[in-house]
Amino acid sequence: KDFYIGGKTIDDTLIKKAEEDFNKSLSAEFEKVIKISQNEFDVDAFHIRDQIEKFNPKIYEKIKDNWDEVFRNMAVNVSVKTSIRRIGAIK
Repeated sequence: KDFYIGGKTIDDTLIKKAEEDFNKSLSAEFEKVIKISQNEFDVDAFHIRDQIEKFNPKIYEKIKDNWDEVFRNMAVNVSVKTSIRRIGAIK
């Protein structure tokens, strides 16, 4: 099903492209925010330590005594998956 906005057709291909662009943009922004959290504020605002402790306890046991240093130097990759469910117009 195609949608028309301003005389232009918005089809599934364009919607998928928009989703991919959102994913890339949001991932990059989130990674920047995490880097700022790590380097400027030295704060684990996203509870990364808790996630490692919960889901990778063996790794956490190895790094827990040196967490502050590990946190400052770790690389964080963010993966975002958006889904445009509907298109509407605002008057």
